Amino acid sequence: MDFKSTDSFSQADMKHSDWAQKDYEIARAFIEDHEELASKNPLLDCGQGVTAILPLEVPGLGFRLHGLIMLAPLPLFIVCAILVPIFGFSGNWEISLTTISITFGCAIMILGLFRAIRLVVGQRETFPRQYFSTIGPQGLSMHFSRLQIPFCNPRQELLWKNMEHFELTKIFFLPGILIFKPMLSAVSAKSKEGTSVILPAPYSQNGLSRLQNLLNSSQR
Repeated sequence: MDFKSTDSFSQADMKHSDWAQKDYEIARAFIEDHEELASKNPLLDCGQGVTAILPLEVPGLGFRLHGLIMLAPLPLFIVCAILVPIFGFSGNWEISLTTISITFGCAIMILGLFRAIRLVVGQRETFPRQYFSTIGPQGLSMHFSRLQIPFCNPRQELLWKNMEHFELTKIFFLPGILIFKPMLSAVSAKSKEGTSVILPAPYSQNGLSRLQNLLNSSQR
């Protein structure tokens, strides 16, 4: 099967069938027990014939309320640290040892706050890896939120027996705006009826080739 270029999406919504939900539960349980592997492998073999496709290069994590409460003040502190030297030098500040020291201190604070954000987001008890796609014995399925993928069905699924071909595409992933990467490379798996399952693909060319080989071998 060859990859072709397309930008079309399926708009039909559906609930997951039993096989797709089972694949998701297998993958999520494996991911929770193997966080170190999951943090480095966008294509993760979860056993029982299930592979998870993880959007590692973008903030595609779930969250819990106490995690958001912990995280919320940090971006505000970053904005304040940025604005202090901006307003200072646009006002009455002159270049001196004091103002340079304040600016340097703000820069160090910003770096420290970004580090703190990474540490907070890295806590899987509050920011679990619960959004990904799966390749299973019976077919493909997406497990995302409408807030993440607003322009297509984020919970689409497709049986291998109904598969027709795969195509390269791009997908709008809303959380990617936070890192200035709203468009992700993806693979669109087309059915004989014209519906699609959109799989956000690994960022590297090597990862994309691995995904292509995995899809081809799984369908046989």
